[in-house]
Amino acid sequence: MNKLIIGLSGFFFIILIVLIGVRKRPPAVRPLSEGAADLILSKISFVQTRNNLKDWELTAQEARFYEGDQTAFLKKIFIVMESDHGSPLTLRGDRGRMDAGGKTFSMQGGKEPISVQMGNGYAVETASLRWSSEDRVIQTEDPVAITGKGFTISGEGMRMFLDRSEIMLMRNVHAKMD
Repeated sequence: MNKLIIGLSGFFFIILIVLIGVRKRPPAVRPLSEGAADLILSKISFVQTRNNLKDWELTAQEARFYEGDQTAFLKKIFIVMESDHGSPLTLRGDRGRMDAGGKTFSMQGGKEPISVQMGNGYAVETASLRWSSEDRVIQTEDPVAITGKGFTISGEGMRMFLDRSEIMLMRNVHAKMD
């Protein structure tokens, strides 16, 4: 009986490890369709606040709003995110998707990767990212390159915690000093 309990415990432990190891990928940004949008706007600006202060501001060349999905699909995106611990971050991407409440958005690069510029001179490049206002985390599962004066760090997967001014690369991390 003890061997059975130990065996089942081990089996459930392995299942738990496998489930914890499963990573969520950012939602794919579907191509912008030319029709069916409920509202199409050019040169939009959207401001998200937190504690009655501006948290981030998104501007886009074009936004296509779909009422049924409560989603906006965006082209040529520029975002300025305020940081509790220093200079604002700026993000640039070719296309993206934002929920109607502005609580989450995702971005994808096109010909150029997404660029995240930090006030301290560091820059991050990746193919896609996702933002959650609730967690205040920028994340991706794609390859990432972080550059600064005299160094480059690359890896796969990233979590950028704005509240802690912390960046974590998740896998295959390599550093190069110039």
